[in-house]
Amino acid sequence: MMKKKRKLPWIKFDDQSKAINNTVGNKPKTNSSEYSEIIQHNICSTTTNMVLYHTIVNNSNDAIEDLKRDGFDNYKSYFDPTGGNVATTSYKNSNDLVFYQEKVFSGGTTTPGYKHHFINEIEAMEHLSDRGRELIDSGYESVNDLDTYFGGNSYEDNN
Repeated sequence: MMKKKRKLPWIKFDDQSKAINNTVGNKPKTNSSEYSEIIQHNICSTTTNMVLYHTIVNNSNDAIEDLKRDGFDNYKSYFDPTGGNVATTSYKNSNDLVFYQEKVFSGGTTTPGYKHHFINEIEAMEHLSDRGRELIDSGYESVNDLDTYFGGNSYEDNN
């Protein structure tokens, strides 16, 4: 008596990968040019995201280095998800005044922005918080949410 061959059930995939992976028998449901376009799109998107992520990380590292060198240890950083620029709002105590500043970091270039002196730290903190909300409302994202923004992919080198 011969054993009947058992067919393996096809694995269901999410909607995005259905066009690539969902097959009937050995014949893909999409033609080869559609398949190539899908693969190329996914590769380009991943590469673009990886480059953008590293641009943001580099600009953020430049920002932190610059701020700490100048004694601005109270800061918030925000990134532009379309271009990778990093904007910072920061303040430091110096004698009887609190110095507040904004800067934008982009590809090794630092662009100074708004500067102000406050009488106390509470005013500086309020301004820093208000300006952060304005940046987020204008399309920036918090650098603290960088990995979440990129879907949990940090694109960090594993070396």
